[in-house]
Amino acid sequence: MRNRLILIFTVLILVILIISCSKKKELSKEILYYTDGMHPSVRVTPEEYAEGKTKCPICNMDLVPVYKQTGDHSKMDHKAMNELKTLKITKRQEVLANVRTEKVGYHQISKKIRTSGSIEYDETKNAFVSAYFSGRIDKLYVNFAGAGVKKGQALALIYSPDLISTQQEYIDSLKNSRIHTNNSLYTSLLTSAKERLKLWGISDNEIREIEETGEPKKYMTIYSPINGIVINKNVNEGKYIKEGEPIFNIVDLTTVWMMADIYEFEIPFIKKGQGVSITSVANPGSSFYGRITFIDPVLNTQTRSLKVRVEVKNSSMKLKPGMFVTAEINANLGKKLAIPKEALIDTGVKKVVYVQVREEEDGIIFSPRIVETGVEDDNYISIVKGVKTGEKVVTTASFLIDSQAQLSGTEGSGYGGSIKVEKHQH
Repeated sequence: MRNRLILIFTVLILVILIISCSKKKELSKEILYYTDGMHPSVRVTPEEYAEGKTKCPICNMDLVPVYKQTGDHSKMDHKAMNELKTLKITKRQEVLANVRTEKVGYHQISKKIRTSGSIEYDETKNAFVSAYFSGRIDKLYVNFAGAGVKKGQALALIYSPDLISTQQEYIDSLKNSRIHTNNSLYTSLLTSAKERLKLWGISDNEIREIEETGEPKKYMTIYSPINGIVINKNVNEGKYIKEGEPIFNIVDLTTVWMMADIYEFEIPFIKKGQGVSITSVANPGSSFYGRITFIDPVLNTQTRSLKVRVEVKNSSMKLKPGMFVTAEINANLGKKLAIPKEALIDTGVKKVVYVQVREEEDGIIFSPRIVETGVEDDNYISIVKGVKTGEKVVTTASFLIDSQAQLSGTEGSGYGGSIKVEKHQH
């Protein structure tokens, strides 16, 4: 029994010593970087880890250390290892992983900005018909809102004692000026009376009619100044109105404004004159086109956006003020050095692409590159730094290659589809 206890105690001592030696050996290793087993493309330097970056930026899991290997790699920092690491895949592995590449080149980048907006009146084609003089509305030729009117169309008939008095003054001045042709006083009174009639909206034809008849008109007609739709009627027959009081509000809807919000990060892609495509749920299957005519110079600090105004032709009258619409602005950014968007691996910390280094008899060599990107559209993303024209980048299976590269290490996995990772001295 005693010997058995001694044996058990000895085994425990050995296990403790082995674990202790293993921990000391692990602590003696230099940490290369920290990563996440589920997202091996994430790499955080020991300095960044010490500063608090201990979580995976993709899934928020705790990062684990990866230690430097012995040999040449122990003399290389993380950046150098990233530059020297290459991956070799066989022809069979290329087929199994469905690896495809595309040459880096210049492509037309068109940024599509999608937003929502609302239809409003064209303020430059909005007319208020007001009373030039006090009087009574004796007849309305247009008596409801929504009626369409033409420029010069009669809207209402008004009776005004002040207008009759001014007409009579003009008639008397006209008679006196004809009798006393060289009298400047009568000429001045005639001119003054005529100017008042014009300021009150009396046309030259109506003034000539007064001169011919020699009688003041009891009623004066109010005419529409533009083509459009009556959106407000503020009077009824028999109402007595004061000078300056609004009678009608008329809007020309053959042109309307679409007001839309553009977010702060999209502002660099917007400029006056750009074309805009507009659709609405009220007009399925129909598209309307306009151009940006105004960009608000002041940013809305609450929404971090600014307003743009788009002028839209609306001869069909299908766009109604107050409608909500969707808009698409196509910003042509010119030709840029670009790669397909699916070729880019964005970890949140860095952006990586895999470049074909060379092709050998038994396989193809790929190398990871850290790149800096610029503007993008639905298909391509421009490259500022990292790759050059003519190089081939992986467009499909890039995530598979990257994950395999991290998991395989320098030896590769044991299954047939694994990708061999090599280190090459330059």
